[in-house]
Amino acid sequence: ASASSSKNRWKKKYDDEKKEGSSDDRRGPSAAERAQQLLERMEELHRGGDDGVRPNAVVYNSVIAAWAKSGEAGAAERAEELLARMQQLAQNSGGDDSVRADTISFNSAIDAWAKSEEYGSAER
Repeated sequence: ASASSSKNRWKKKYDDEKKEGSSDDRRGPSAAERAQQLLERMEELHRGGDDGVRPNAVVYNSVIAAWAKSGEAGAAERAEELLARMQQLAQNSGGDDSVRADTISFNSAIDAWAKSEEYGSAER
């Protein structure tokens, strides 16, 4: 797929999601939710054969950090789920280290738990 067609598909998906907003918030999705949506869109495009938007560790780390900064309920769980996803992708990649979790990945997930006010978060 060409870069311009990928960009157009990405823009259309972004515009559609922006119009829909979040069902539980009249203001639309939070920054962390939006970052998660964009990552999921990148994954979808890559699975569809578009190598130009292949998410890597930097992308995953950015979304984990967005959850850590958000202060939202459930943010620490979301961050840890992404960390686990990175580990699974790296394990199943056949030697591709581009999505391997690194120190930044773990530190950001730890930060999300440290900022979490959810019961039991200190035990994680």
